[in-house]
Amino acid sequence: MHYADAKSKNNLFAEAESILAEYLKVDPTPIDASEHLLIRIKLAQSNTEEGLRRIKEWMKNHPNDFKMMYALSRILCEQQKQNESLTWLQKALDSGFNYYWVLQYDTAWQKLRNTPEWKALTAKNLDPKLEEYIRTR
Repeated sequence: MHYADAKSKNNLFAEAESILAEYLKVDPTPIDASEHLLIRIKLAQSNTEEGLRRIKEWMKNHPNDFKMMYALSRILCEQQKQNESLTWLQKALDSGFNYYWVLQYDTAWQKLRNTPEWKALTAKNLDPKLEEYIRTR
């Protein structure tokens, strides 16, 4: 599985998926790492619908995975599903997502940053000290 991960990090997604498929033939019980890798491969291959389906399935078994919640909210935002996106972002924040700089600078949120919903959601989560620190560097 590490070999498949290395292939995916080198943008060799078809090879990574093939290696992962072979791995799962030997051990058909998907472990978290293999499923997480497959999700990343599907999303990197622009197979967004399959990636979303797998993320939602993942969330059933990992209801507090705030990183995956954030990934899901980001994808939904890019698909123009703002309400669902903000719902998942709120869940991520409530579950421990505290990467303030990501919220401030991730370009995926550009269209939402001036909306009242975004401002309400992020008002209590953006760290003004961090923002000032980043600005002065």
